[in-house]
Amino acid sequence: MTRIRFVWSKLWEMLSEIFVWVGSHSNLMVAIFAIDSLRQLADKFLKREEFMSFNFQKDFLKPFEQIMLNNMHTRSDIKDFIVICITNICATKTNYIKSGWSVIINIFTLAAQDTEQQLVL
Repeated sequence: MTRIRFVWSKLWEMLSEIFVWVGSHSNLMVAIFAIDSLRQLADKFLKREEFMSFNFQKDFLKPFEQIMLNNMHTRSDIKDFIVICITNICATKTNYIKSGWSVIINIFTLAAQDTEQQLVL
């Protein structure tokens, strides 16, 4: 967490692909574990101040959106968990979110377009 943001952005390019791959895994428990780990990281990163010209929040929230897209026509339990995680992030970290809002809105838009009535609600 103490690395400079440029270093984290380079590391995140690789790590985010892994999170998306594992978060879309066919084993539900593996996918849930990956998404929960991603949520915990997002929680820590959101506590750091984001600079005006730096969009790291957008980058580290993007895997949630990718996992949601990968499971768009299947696996409502994964989509439910992602919406719960993002809702929790919004409720607890509203004052810290800056560039991440665009990804959050995209995730809620994807959820609203789903065929599962429970997810849409």
